[in-house]
Amino acid sequence: LTLALASSPPSGLLALAILEKAPPSASDTALLATHPALIAQLIRTWLASPAVAVGERATQLLAALLATDCAAPPLRRDDGVITFPAPREKAGLGQGLLWRRIFGDKDIYASIFAMCSAATPEEDSNYLPGRQRSLAQARLLRLLPLLAVLDLSTLSRSHFPDAERSYGTSGKGLLHFSAVEMVDREDVLMHVTLLEFFGELVREVSGVVLGREEEAWLRGLVEEAGVSDQMVGGVLEAIVGEEGVTGELVELLRRLGIRGVEEA
Repeated sequence: LTLALASSPPSGLLALAILEKAPPSASDTALLATHPALIAQLIRTWLASPAVAVGERATQLLAALLATDCAAPPLRRDDGVITFPAPREKAGLGQGLLWRRIFGDKDIYASIFAMCSAATPEEDSNYLPGRQRSLAQARLLRLLPLLAVLDLSTLSRSHFPDAERSYGTSGKGLLHFSAVEMVDREDVLMHVTLLEFFGELVREVSGVVLGREEEAWLRGLVEEAGVSDQMVGGVLEAIVGEEGVTGELVELLRRLGIRGVEEA
């Protein structure tokens, strides 16, 4: 499977189709985590494949695998009622081994920064040229809101600060890097993708019960992003006027300090 993932897009799609059989089973997902070379190649295929179909399928696969492997599914809010376990997500009582493999294996974890950072030197084995790096960034931004619902704490803290800083970041974790430091806002398409990411992030996490520290961290992230990009606040404020917006989402936006929400 590792070789297939590293081969042509058709071979990669076949390998992903085989791996898709694992998500329904927590034990099968945990078994995958015991193969670091396979997981490392899965991450590389996800971010570095030039084929859009491969990237999208790998994004969906990683979301499903990490949902199944989630050791402690979050409490969910549904129409104001707190429920457990999650009724709409496939988050199960997994062992958390895949989470630890990705976020606790320095080489795998650092490879995500290497493939998505513009500061990565060309001699780095995970360096991606401009266009492919933009694809990798978009795929990362697509996945993170889905993972934030499962374990915001893991995404919001740094696991290997020195490794992160070696790729030109402030060493504050994957979610901070992606939301604040990664995207070149002069790239119009990526800027739009980033703004859409913030909308998806708050929509997703509004459906779960956040701890006090998690909510404070998220508010700090939104505030920091808004300082360098005023459009972030505008996009989040506009969500209040969307059709079908939930009370939970409006309340989260209010607690995050989004202007205009208090009066909505």
